[in-house]
Amino acid sequence: MRAAVLGLIALGASAFACPPLSLQAIVPGVWLVPGAQEAPARGNCGRVANSVVLEGAQGLVMVDPGPTYKDGLRVRQLIRAQIGRPVVAVVATHAHPENVLAASVFVKPGVVFFASDITAARMRRYCPRCRRNLRAAIGEDEIRGTRIVLPRQTIQSARATVELAGVTLTVLRFEGGHLPGNIALYDAARGVLLAGGLVNNRQIPQMRDAQLADWAAVLAELADLAPAHVLPGHGPAGDAGLIAAIRGYFEQLERSVGADVQTGNDAASAPQRLAFPDYRDWAEYLPEHGLNVQKRWREAEQELFDR
Repeated sequence: MRAAVLGLIALGASAFACPPLSLQAIVPGVWLVPGAQEAPARGNCGRVANSVVLEGAQGLVMVDPGPTYKDGLRVRQLIRAQIGRPVVAVVATHAHPENVLAASVFVKPGVVFFASDITAARMRRYCPRCRRNLRAAIGEDEIRGTRIVLPRQTIQSARATVELAGVTLTVLRFEGGHLPGNIALYDAARGVLLAGGLVNNRQIPQMRDAQLADWAAVLAELADLAPAHVLPGHGPAGDAGLIAAIRGYFEQLERSVGADVQTGNDAASAPQRLAFPDYRDWAEYLPEHGLNVQKRWREAEQELFDR
């Protein structure tokens, strides 16, 4: 009986253990720390967004450090074991908690913390609430020790060239897209685009804070870079085809919703009418596709009224 009880205790402990992390080499000097393609939950410990590590002459750049202090410690241990160089700069591509709340692990005196001005403002305003929401999803134990650290260096222009840790990066700042203030980073020397939340790999994009037309324009600008490698916010690394795939989803959404609005149907039942079979196997199809349909439906209806 005692052995059975101990076995159940061990099973319970392993059931809530965080999934192992990996550091995947993309090209020399660029690594991806992948996240689960699902919503934050106890089973994934909030590690649902990708992090990226870039190596330069002066050290490492940590892009989108992760969701919690504990996750950041695990990532730091992985970096020390496999790369063995210090993080000297941190970048937040946008202000979602799963991307930024591990920053305190890496942001120490002398370490640059870089983001757009809009992301810094959104972190200041929303991170306390986002931390509470993340705690509800992953549990108090996993988020313990997580504190909010704000970016110290910001970009306000649409495009700029910056050097972090000896890596020269083109920074593209967008007021629209996945979230206001998104940035993408282009390492032209390596042909690598760090797309943050603007591009996913076979995961439905989340449009709750976005306008479709704005995001489509962002994707067109990213496609013009013709990157050899694209590191998405969610899902495995790929090439410029990842940008084309997200554009294809948005184009179908635009066509389908535009035609549906013209029929006089209602927004509430639109997700049932406008199922996209070609995208059913994408991560987060439920609930995100239905939410995207309703969001775009209301936009299209308003545009119709404004004519």
